[in-house]
Amino acid sequence: MRFVNEDTGTADKCDFCIHRVSQGLQPACVEACPSRARIFGDLNDPESEVSKLIAENPVTVLRPEKGTGPNVYYIGADHTDEKDPRPDGMYVDVKTNRRHLERR
Repeated sequence: MRFVNEDTGTADKCDFCIHRVSQGLQPACVEACPSRARIFGDLNDPESEVSKLIAENPVTVLRPEKGTGPNVYYIGADHTDEKDPRPDGMYVDVKTNRRHLERR
């Protein structure tokens, strides 16, 4: 998620609310989501909820071909099967509960 940095006036990338996480809190978007559509946790802890969800479900990430090592995983998005061929540069189709818009 991008947001406007009030100090610089430019768009910044989400940092998962590091100021909150460093105090033992959840990122604001996770805490505010009433449907628990966002799960946050320690991927290095195999007993964490997020690690279990990733281990038990087919997942995908956005733009893996860019080699940036993303840490946001989508469960149930299109192209979750890594054997499913897809054209280079094709985006994952992420559905929301609002308007079912394609996210790019």
